[in-house]
Amino acid sequence: IAKVKVPVLIVQGGRDIQISEADARALKAAQPAAKLVLIPAANHVFRAAASDDRMAQTKLYADPTIPVVPELTPAIVEWINKLR
Repeated sequence: IAKVKVPVLIVQGGRDIQISEADARALKAAQPAAKLVLIPAANHVFRAAASDDRMAQTKLYADPTIPVVPELTPAIVEWINKLR
């Protein structure tokens, strides 16, 4: 990521059981110009998770009717608008 020459948005869920916040922060450190957005309740697929328990999150991965966390879309829109 350090060599990337285009704008970068890193979005990290606080309940992500696949990628850690430390990983997201490492990406940000390697690309200081990147925008890092942390969404505390989001899991890896940006759905609200009540815990870090893998079994409890199974439905969040499998059920397409569960919406993404409401913070995701505004964060992306804000980032895109700042590119103009």
